[in-house]
Amino acid sequence: MPAQAQVGRALHGLVGLLHELCRDEGLTEERLAARPAVLHVCDNEHMRPDVAMQCIVSAVREMQDYRAGRALFSAYAIDPESSDSEEHRQADFAASDGIYASCVSALENQAIEELALRLLGGHYPAAMGGAKPIAQGPYLTTHLVVKCIVKDRRLVEVHQQRTVIALQDGGSSFQYLTEPGARITRLDKVLVKSTQEEGEGLLHHLRLPDIPRGESHTFSFVELIPINPKADKPPTRGKFGPPFRSATLRYQLEVQIEGDKPVAVLANGEPNSNRRRASERRLESVPVTTSLSDGRQHTVGPVDFGLIARGDDVNVHWLWRQPPRALLALSCILFLAAAIDYPQLLSMDKTAVSTWAIIIRFGLFFSAVVLIYRFCYIRNHHIFRYSHEHSHLLQVPPENAKSLQIAAAATRVESHQAVLFAMAITKPRPMRQRVVETYDLTQRTLLKRVSIEVQLPQKFVPLRYDGSPVDRWTVYFPVLVPSKSKFQDNFSIVSTEGTPLHVLSYREYLQLAAAVLRLLMTSALGKAPLFFDTQVKQAELDALTHIMSRRDRAGEAPDLILNSNWHSVLDSVPLTDRKKTNAKQWAIGFVRMLSSHYAIVAPVEFDSHGRGFIKYEQNIIPDLTLSKFDRLKVVLGARPIDLSLSLRAASTCQSFHLRVNGGDGIYVGEQQLVDASLTLSQMGVGATVPPHYRFRRRLGQAYAHFYCRVFPEPAKVRLAGGVDERAEEPQVRLKYFETPPGSLLRAAVSAVACLFLVWLVGVVSSRNPDPGTDAPAFLLSLPALVAAWLGFDSPGRRLLEGTMAARSSLLVTVMTSIVASGVFMGHKALDAEAGYRWFKLPTSIFWISDVSWLIINLVALLNVVLVIYLYVKRTAYYTYLISRPQGEEVREHG
Repeated sequence: MPAQAQVGRALHGLVGLLHELCRDEGLTEERLAARPAVLHVCDNEHMRPDVAMQCIVSAVREMQDYRAGRALFSAYAIDPESSDSEEHRQADFAASDGIYASCVSALENQAIEELALRLLGGHYPAAMGGAKPIAQGPYLTTHLVVKCIVKDRRLVEVHQQRTVIALQDGGSSFQYLTEPGARITRLDKVLVKSTQEEGEGLLHHLRLPDIPRGESHTFSFVELIPINPKADKPPTRGKFGPPFRSATLRYQLEVQIEGDKPVAVLANGEPNSNRRRASERRLESVPVTTSLSDGRQHTVGPVDFGLIARGDDVNVHWLWRQPPRALLALSCILFLAAAIDYPQLLSMDKTAVSTWAIIIRFGLFFSAVVLIYRFCYIRNHHIFRYSHEHSHLLQVPPENAKSLQIAAAATRVESHQAVLFAMAITKPRPMRQRVVETYDLTQRTLLKRVSIEVQLPQKFVPLRYDGSPVDRWTVYFPVLVPSKSKFQDNFSIVSTEGTPLHVLSYREYLQLAAAVLRLLMTSALGKAPLFFDTQVKQAELDALTHIMSRRDRAGEAPDLILNSNWHSVLDSVPLTDRKKTNAKQWAIGFVRMLSSHYAIVAPVEFDSHGRGFIKYEQNIIPDLTLSKFDRLKVVLGARPIDLSLSLRAASTCQSFHLRVNGGDGIYVGEQQLVDASLTLSQMGVGATVPPHYRFRRRLGQAYAHFYCRVFPEPAKVRLAGGVDERAEEPQVRLKYFETPPGSLLRAAVSAVACLFLVWLVGVVSSRNPDPGTDAPAFLLSLPALVAAWLGFDSPGRRLLEGTMAARSSLLVTVMTSIVASGVFMGHKALDAEAGYRWFKLPTSIFWISDVSWLIINLVALLNVVLVIYLYVKRTAYYTYLISRPQGEEVREHG
């Protein structure tokens, strides 16, 4: 085995080798000479035992400021008067330091870890130079566990867990260097003291607790990597490796990749030859096992690199899948191959022009088009994914809850307003009598208009001095309570009279929520806020932190530690006191709802009977899940004809109406309620009757109408395996069809015209390939022009428009017309006198004997049959829908 390989292998046992030097006669040059790995760490250029001896001795002398360092000084027998026996040296040290002899070995182990780190990092006064500064402050890192998060080819987060040894008593700053714009967050057992610029990066001073000299401490934090705004295209490769400004005894790295799956992940390390390093070893590119955790997330590692010296470059590389440029080269080759005249090149019979040669050339041409489409699809997919900006969620500091707590005392909210606001958040069904949602279809979005009829309990209507109810009074009403990750487009609210209503700003809403929470806690505890003790005030702060928290799409609050048991101070409420118990439950439900949702609040006027009416509207962008067949529809210009609408608001009111206005040119052909079977089998909260729903059964009209009463909250459904659960998502699914005649009639007319002209020219050309005029060529191009004019003349104006059948038929008509024109010109130019022979049947079919014209006519005939069949089928269905009796009072005669 080569000497360098022996050094690399022995290096992994550096701590064990330093332990061996404690035995027998202790540290000597002769014993160091037999341990090349230790020599390499101390003097990697000359491997001299005397130099290594000086390095170790100077490092151990630096460690005599605490008991473990003195124990190691005694164990190495650096003092000339030390005993030659390890047991005697341990006994002498135990007696001199006043400890048990059995404790000395543990102290030696503790000090040897620090010694190994000092040697690896060069942190000792050696003969070849002075004491080197410790790059991360008065700490040495023993263990480093790193997990980097890559989203859509961007390194966005780095999770680090470090175990360090303190080199001095008392708390001090741990220094960590990052690139400009990086932030340190999600700190555990450490705080950010200050941040300053250093060179081209940022130096973060992390405040650790008071750690005695030689003791270890484990802490963790997350580094948020800034996104380069100048990056305009996805990278082809990436890597990660923390800068080792100080050594570590163990380094673990894990990579979590979300989004695009990498082609390969490689673990390697290339030490910088200009810096001190542990060995000359170079970890070759080694494939790392990649485990697929779900459809979008891939976890790589953890990879254990062992000992890392100061200055080492140890990292993990990943390679991304790129659009293969070979597709472009291959498509060019196919285009060139399609342009070559094979029969002439191979000196074959010219009859082959009308058979396999034409088929092969057309096949090569279409194959080239498919390859180019595939290349553009992969390339645009990568660019689109990479163009999405990944923004880190910035949490409101928990200290700001104190200012909100102070503002709650100054916010004037009447008791009845607070109770009604809490009821509207936690139990909206008794107050919302009727909710009507109306959707109007536009080109890409839906215009959603909602009207809410509210009936407040009569006991909350304020009274005049004479005991009569007031005519108009105002309540802060939560019009909409969406999840915190949802964005509202073009949102506006109007009152009964149609005047725009003022919407509370987010700060005003938080102050209102804080004031309502205080009143609920006051009612639950039965004492005024002035008499809140420290525990109650802290519970209120924790609850406000929940309300202020910012959530991602998964409902999590990153970078924030929340106390989920904040309501434990309310457990002292007696169960016999119904009023206090209700206030407690309302407070808990109020905080739970506003932790994951936020309320859009408006001051709404109510009459003397407690009734009010609210309208709002907004734009909705529907999620379109497109299969490969649906993508083909979009390419041909056909719009999707299926629409699914959520019934999330149905469980928040007594009765719910859903209307969808399709507009002109389309009608409702199918409608159904999906993903609600388990939900409909249960009773709603507070309901005394089972749920009821129905559709407008008469189909064929342009609008759809769904109605339900006391619709339950979505039920939980167990997934496969019976472990995980998901909530049902009740939806109304609508399928629209074009109102006859529509685009199918236009497609049928053009297909029939194409068939007639192709048949007419085919009959004439079968008998006389050269009729002496070019009029048939112009006639055959007419169906292509008609199809383009009828079907592709104007862009769609609605979300649901056009059919796949009509678009496909028009495309076949255009292609048939073009091919027929080419065949006619081929028959006229390549006749028998030119040496070409066209295949003919011994008899005629439809008065056509030429095989090429017969094939074209069969294609045109099949196109006509299919499009007419679909047109007749859908027209008959539409006629049945609009003519069947429904028992309606309104009838039209004519």
